[in-house]
Amino acid sequence: PPTPLQPRIRAPPPTPPQPPILVPPPTPLQPRIRAPPPTPPQPPILVPPPTPLQPRIRAPPPTPPQ
Repeated sequence: PPTPLQPRIRAPPPTPPQPPILVPPPTPLQPRIRAPPPTPPQPPILVPPPTPLQPRIRAPPPTPPQ
């Protein structure tokens, strides 16, 4: 006798397409804040050396009265 037909094994239903994984948009690159160029060191202000104190000219001793 013919073998009874095997019941057709139904293919599993197709898995629904997965929603795309939302990749967050790349954050825009912050413009690199450039440090201002260092100000060149100012040459030291040349203070003229203090003029040496003139020796105090002492008054001649009073002449004794004649």
